[in-house]
Amino acid sequence: MHAMDATGGSSPLAGRTAVVTGGGSGIGAATALVLAERGARIGIMDTAIDHARTVAGAIRAAGGEAVAVRGDVSDEDDVDHAFREIVDAFGALDVLFNNAGIGLVGSVGSTSRADWDRVLAVNLTGVFLCSRAAIPFMLQSAHASIINNCSVSGLSGDVERAAYNASKGAVLQLTRQMALDYARRIRVNSVSPGAVDTPLQRRMLADPEVAERHREYLDLYVPMQREASAREVGLVVAFLASDDASYITGTNILVDGGLLAGRHSDPRALRDAAADRSQRSTDQ
Repeated sequence: MHAMDATGGSSPLAGRTAVVTGGGSGIGAATALVLAERGARIGIMDTAIDHARTVAGAIRAAGGEAVAVRGDVSDEDDVDHAFREIVDAFGALDVLFNNAGIGLVGSVGSTSRADWDRVLAVNLTGVFLCSRAAIPFMLQSAHASIINNCSVSGLSGDVERAAYNASKGAVLQLTRQMALDYARRIRVNSVSPGAVDTPLQRRMLADPEVAERHREYLDLYVPMQREASAREVGLVVAFLASDDASYITGTNILVDGGLLAGRHSDPRALRDAAADRSQRSTDQ
């Protein structure tokens, strides 16, 4: 990781405190590191406290300031305790990245009520609870910014992702609604990543069949024909957190490599592309 700028002279987030939920791995961890590089003090909230402590330790080792707090974003008491602990440590709160989320495979017909409730509790109610806990502190900041991690799945449907699609679509609407309520005091925006290279993604792609399908997906549907790095998402979050985005609120920024700019709708295209690659391989 890059060294932190201890002087604060050229750091756009110097002197500000940011909370990153789900900051122990993936997009959350990468974003915590980027925000710290830009001078922010970081509070990392995660159910996996060991992972959160590892990220906080990396920030401190590079010269930054960070604390790790265990907390489940769907638990009201956990959330209130975590935000109080972070504010007690740093004295203020300026930036919130609502990143924590979980996924679930299933249609409406195959999803249990318990699984549905859990996905919405983390992905949607977690954004509500964390924002509600943060807002009283953020109203005291001259640079308050909330960024919610939505997803391309909040704008376009996915097969067998009923609960996840519903939760992310709701997060997008909640972002817009909050932006209206707090327009003069807190900017509220969202980012919507597409395919992102994360440790979880890499574990899934260890299966050769899954990896091949994923490669076909990138080749056919993503114009840039690659995944984003988690850091690339973090850089967009850092922009939205900074004064460079001072007139931006109620906006969703796609970080999807062009996926939704022209998504294919013909399911035969994927089969044809795979067959074409197979034929080229045979010809060689």
